[in-house]
Amino acid sequence: MLALSVSARRRDGGLLVLTAASSSQSSRARTSECVRAKPQTITAPDYSGSKSNAVSHQHCPDLEARRPYSGMSDSRDSMQCLHCVSLWGMMAVTFDKIVDISLELDPRNFAMRTPAGFTKDLQFAMEVLKEHDAPGGAGQVVRGVHMRLHAGSHVDAPEHNVRGGAQIHELPLALFIGDAIIADLRDKMPGKAITEADLDKTVGSYLRNGDRVLLRTDHNNSYDGGSDKWMKASPYLTIEATRWLIEKGVVIVGYDFYHGNDEPGSPRVFHNSRTLSEHGVITMPYLKNLDRITKRRVTLIALPLNIIGAEASPVRAVALM
Repeated sequence: MLALSVSARRRDGGLLVLTAASSSQSSRARTSECVRAKPQTITAPDYSGSKSNAVSHQHCPDLEARRPYSGMSDSRDSMQCLHCVSLWGMMAVTFDKIVDISLELDPRNFAMRTPAGFTKDLQFAMEVLKEHDAPGGAGQVVRGVHMRLHAGSHVDAPEHNVRGGAQIHELPLALFIGDAIIADLRDKMPGKAITEADLDKTVGSYLRNGDRVLLRTDHNNSYDGGSDKWMKASPYLTIEATRWLIEKGVVIVGYDFYHGNDEPGSPRVFHNSRTLSEHGVITMPYLKNLDRITKRRVTLIALPLNIIGAEASPVRAVALM
C-alpha cells in the first residue's frame, strides 16, 4: 500500500513538502485549522460569477474566502476555509492502485464537433517542429500541438458558460484533488434519462457535501471519435437531476459519455451544463475506464494546467484506490 503525505506551511514560511512512501498501516485524512482562526461571517464568492453566498467560517480573517469546495464538513454553514485546509493543513491518502480515467488524445481517433458560432475548426493534431537529426538541433525532437482546450479529458471553469465567471487559474487546486464517488448508470444506455431518483438510488445514501461525482455508463470505453451515433447513444441528465447535484453540494461532475445532451423540451441548448456552471459546479467531460474502479469512494486527482485567462484546461484524471 502506498501512502501519500502532503504537508504545507504558511505561505510566509515557504515550505511545501510532498512525499510518497510504502506503508502497511492505513492513514486517515486530517486537517488542522488556522491558528489565528476566529468566528466570523464572510461573503464567499460563488465561482459562477453570478452571485455570492454568506457563509460562516471559523477561520483566518485575512485570507481570501473561497466557495466551500473542500468537502471537509457536511454542513454548508460550517465549511472550512479552503486556504486553511489546502495550505495550512496536513493530508494523508492511502491507496493500492492508480486508475487512469483519461481519454487518449490521438489524432487518429479523436475528433470534436464544430457547431455554430466557431470561427475556426481546430481539431486535435500534432506536428514535428524539430527532428532529431535537424542541423544544429542538439539531437532533440520537438512537437507542437493544435487543439481546443476542451479536447479530451478536461475541466470547464464557470466562464465557459457564464460571461464573467471564474477562469481556470482562479479556481483553487484543492478542488481538483479529493473524494469522488461513482454513480453506476449503465442501465441508462443507450440514450435514456438520468433522473433525480436514479442519482438518489445510486449514490444518495453515501454522497457527502463537497464530493465529486463521476457518472459511469462505460460509453467512452468504445469511444469512436465523437460520431453522431455516439452522441445519440449518450444518456442525459434531466433538469431535476441537475438541480439535485447542485443542492447536494457536488463540486465536480464527471462524464464518460457525451455531456451535451439535454432533456427534451429544455429551455436552451446545453441547459444542464450551463446550469451547473451558473452554480459554480465544474464539469469534467471525456472520462473513461470508470469500470476499473472497484471501490465506492476514491480519491480523484485531475489537475488543470496553469493557464491564465482560459475557460477550460486538459487534465490527466486518475483515481486512487
